[in-house]
Amino acid sequence: MSLRTRLPIYTRIEQLRGSPLVAYVTSTRPNATGQMAMDAVPEILDQALALPRGCKAVDLLLVSLG
Repeated sequence: MSLRTRLPIYTRIEQLRGSPLVAYVTSTRPNATGQMAMDAVPEILDQALALPRGCKAVDLLLVSLG
């Protein structure tokens, strides 16, 4: 699923849940899979730190085969 297709879904999740969504998505296509690596952790942390001050909740969506 392309990013263009996913973005409205992510926006809808944020609206329904009333909190920001941080998404980490790797490829799940056959013969083009991606795996979560340790270098992803600082990237996710950067996203969390960029949330508005006073944010009391955040949703984390992980899509990875490994």
